[in-house]
Amino acid sequence: MRDTTDVDQRVTHPPSTQLKRHFERAVFDSDATAAILDEALIGHLSTIVADFPTIIPTTFVRIANNIYLHGAKKNRAFTQARGKPACFEVAILDGLVYASIAFNHSMNYRSVVVYGVPIEVVELAEKVTAMDALIERFEEGRSSKLRPSNATELDSTTLLRLPLDHSSTKMRKGPPAMTEEVPPRDAFIGTVSARLQFMGNTPSDLSAKSSVAVPTKLTGPVRSLE
Repeated sequence: MRDTTDVDQRVTHPPSTQLKRHFERAVFDSDATAAILDEALIGHLSTIVADFPTIIPTTFVRIANNIYLHGAKKNRAFTQARGKPACFEVAILDGLVYASIAFNHSMNYRSVVVYGVPIEVVELAEKVTAMDALIERFEEGRSSKLRPSNATELDSTTLLRLPLDHSSTKMRKGPPAMTEEVPPRDAFIGTVSARLQFMGNTPSDLSAKSSVAVPTKLTGPVRSLE
């Protein structure tokens, strides 16, 4: 059974997710939204703390139509976001776009913005499943290699569930917008691809002398559209 206590009953209609600018960049494919969330490793949770807007970076994982946000129980932003209006965002940079005029410079990217009311996960089975899924983002199969989180560790961790019912996905890809002006002769025009890449590993003393392979997640770049 999912806990719905402490939910702000005033929240009935989150902000519209319809794009007001660059509608051509909107993505309505739920699979594409899921792929962006599965690739992004850090997201940003925004809420109100002491009557002031607050935003923090946090790890997360998508399971079906929900994202689970992970943070310390003493984290005020997580405490305030529980059952209250919040916004969560991820963005992946795919490239820099160099145009012939300053106004048309841009970036190629993929982003997801989610509005909703995060609910704290209190059911043990759901909490353990979600936290194991978080560990799996580091390396497939890793949760089964480690000691399970004990009661103290679970109790010190806040896990929030945020549904994807009110989300907006946006993407830009391709070359710079063209103009009829004569392009500058001494400035590059085009795109420069970008991607997140893990550069290496430093084993701790616990594994430096072992023959355990470096996790696959750490040996190559995260996939990109370009």
